[in-house]
Amino acid sequence: MGKNRGRATEDILVKDIGPHIASRVEQAFGPGNFYNHAAADQVLAHYRGVLEGLGLADARTLKEIDKLQNGVATARNQQEFFDKEVKPFFLSLHPAGVCP
Repeated sequence: MGKNRGRATEDILVKDIGPHIASRVEQAFGPGNFYNHAAADQVLAHYRGVLEGLGLADARTLKEIDKLQNGVATARNQQEFFDKEVKPFFLSLHPAGVCP
């Protein structure tokens, strides 16, 4: 973890962004999570912005992330929704311009 103008930063390889996001969302379900107890849907919103801002996701992918964010926010069992929908999506994500 680095520092950038007083804010915490992370160094992430672009090719690893999908698994990284899945890991961070999963951590939101546990105590003492990375984002100071942010909900899983908030973590998804953060990384959606990162992907969009860096131009690593096309409109279709961003729309799918929006659906996943809404799904995790409204799911009766968020962990189960994560395991069945969110995690597989991000583990298979290949950012725009990056070959698998």
